[in-house]
Amino acid sequence: MAGEITATAFGFGEEKRLRAAVGRVLRQSESEHFNCIEITSVGIKSFLGIAYSTVAAHARHIQDSTRLGDRQLRKPGVAPR
Repeated sequence: MAGEITATAFGFGEEKRLRAAVGRVLRQSESEHFNCIEITSVGIKSFLGIAYSTVAAHARHIQDSTRLGDRQLRKPGVAPR
């Protein structure tokens, strides 16, 4: 199981901040070649008048077998050995 992935985004528009934070989480999970994420928490706060959003997620890999395999096998288009 992969560890928790977190991302923070600053800005004025709430929707834009959330999109940016989710986009960062997706990019981080793609670098490990997982094909799904489970968003575990979303936080919207402000510090000194500057609003920010934090998104936490866990990367998941949906597949037919119960074994995760190595990182190379999770790449799209790679046939199992």
